[in-house]
Amino acid sequence: MRRDLFVGLDQTGAVDRRGTPRPLPGVVLGRRGKDWRLEAFYLPRLEEGALRDQLTKLGFPYMRKKLALLLDCVLGVPAAANPKNKPLSFFLKRAAEADGYGRAASRRFFQEILAECSDLAGNGFPKRKVELLTGSNSVFQLHPFQKNIQTGSYRFWKELGSESDWYFVASQESPDPELALVLEAYPSLAR
Repeated sequence: MRRDLFVGLDQTGAVDRRGTPRPLPGVVLGRRGKDWRLEAFYLPRLEEGALRDQLTKLGFPYMRKKLALLLDCVLGVPAAANPKNKPLSFFLKRAAEADGYGRAASRRFFQEILAECSDLAGNGFPKRKVELLTGSNSVFQLHPFQKNIQTGSYRFWKELGSESDWYFVASQESPDPELALVLEAYPSLAR
């Protein structure tokens, strides 16, 4: 299926200092006949209804099968932190069930995942394969320069996990041409 509606969402400023979600900055590139249009917008929540409403306001027809979402977030956990090879949807649903937003909530969430991997507990969160290949830092590290990435990814996971019947994550699931395609657009900071 040809995708001709591309939406990019940025996690910058995903929550305020108190952990309250803020509108997500986004951009849409969509086909109107033979022409392409580019529009900026803010999305209150990463939910299908909110996205459909925003795209409709901008004059883009909404169809799941035409939509590709490029998310500035991490869509996966390191294999070493997932010894039972649980699907990403398992972690998204757990994030949706977790309390709160913001740095403290995301830290609790990711530390719970780490604690379940007892052999890793004292070594910190391992790196994902892409992080090893690019020589970048792990998004799950708790250093201050990582907090925005961690907090934003957690928010995206939480909201994606709250309703999962409208999309599939390209790197994690079998393609479904009737659903919106979700891609990781996390710019790893390579050394």
